[in-house]
Amino acid sequence: MTEVREITSFPELIEAVGGDPLPLWVGQGLAPGHRAFALGGALAVSGADVARANRLAIVGPPADAARLLPEALARTGHRFQPIGDAALIRELAARVPGVGLRAEFGWMQTSAAPGAARTPTWLGSAADPEVTRFLDEVYPASYARPGIPGVRRWAGLREPDGKLIAIAADAWSAPTLGFLAGVAVAPGSRGSGHGARMCAGVLAELVEAYGTAALAVDEWNTGAIRMYRRLGLVYRPVAVAEANPA
Repeated sequence: MTEVREITSFPELIEAVGGDPLPLWVGQGLAPGHRAFALGGALAVSGADVARANRLAIVGPPADAARLLPEALARTGHRFQPIGDAALIRELAARVPGVGLRAEFGWMQTSAAPGAARTPTWLGSAADPEVTRFLDEVYPASYARPGIPGVRRWAGLREPDGKLIAIAADAWSAPTLGFLAGVAVAPGSRGSGHGARMCAGVLAELVEAYGTAALAVDEWNTGAIRMYRRLGLVYRPVAVAEANPA
């Protein structure tokens, strides 16, 4: 029987994933608290506290992935949530005891900067209390918040009087992938293009800095998905599972 092999270097992980940015995002450059395993054609990459959860990205043929998943969880701890293509996660929930589908959503990505994007205004840490108040009022469910580990910086658009009208964060980015999160627009400014301008500018900088940019979006949020598609991002259905193998 093929043995589980641990991948211990980031260059080896890049080669193993074949360009798939999702496991590279979870792996965060194989920094401490992140591990990667291979079995047959499947790969599992664990990441501690990535977007405020302990995640285990899994890719590959369902049969190999179903064999690898319990082994990877046993080595990393069952507190990790499997994440991957929606079809694969549904298959694993059916095949692997103790694994159940939790949620489905969209992963969107691009390796091309949006056209005519303007350089965003990065707010700096002095604006963190203002950003927090804005999120409390406009987007209290945001995973990205000032001071959360992995949330690196915030960009913002302001009215002429200085009032914030839109924000977005560079958060949980990995060495080869910039991640956009915390996108919020003031209710009175929605529909005016401020969100698209904000996202285009941040995405352009993420692509320049990392080569690829990505974000997560609820599958029901068709307006946001249309906007991101206009900016050049491609939609990928993904899912998260709960895992408590016997």
